[in-house]
Amino acid sequence: MEDAGEPVTFDIVVSKGRERLLADSLTVGGRSGASISRSKSQYARPCPGDDETKRASRPLRESMNLSIFPVHWRKGDEESFTVTLAIQEPQSACGANGVNSLVITRQMELAPGRSQVLEGPDGLTMRISRRK
Repeated sequence: MEDAGEPVTFDIVVSKGRERLLADSLTVGGRSGASISRSKSQYARPCPGDDETKRASRPLRESMNLSIFPVHWRKGDEESFTVTLAIQEPQSACGANGVNSLVITRQMELAPGRSQVLEGPDGLTMRISRRK
């Protein structure tokens, strides 16, 4: 078991169905967490009956936020972490307003060299591997 101050690196792969959304690594240490934030805004294809004004006011916006924090509530918690993944994506149907929010939040234990797959809504999965 590592000391509370030792850095811990995780390799993370986030997918939704067969689409890979993220493949990256994060390092946490002591009581300090780590996070990744990504966002994208782009042109929205017109829906039937849309005029240019409506289309211009309805861009496609997506965002993803991932964070990992060590949990040290008591001695021996050096293997415990809180992981949160939040994804917001536009509703796909024409005429639909708002976003779909997909969230995974877990407190987990993960020993060095081990992996865990967390499952969320709509085929969202996150594979977390802790380096040795």
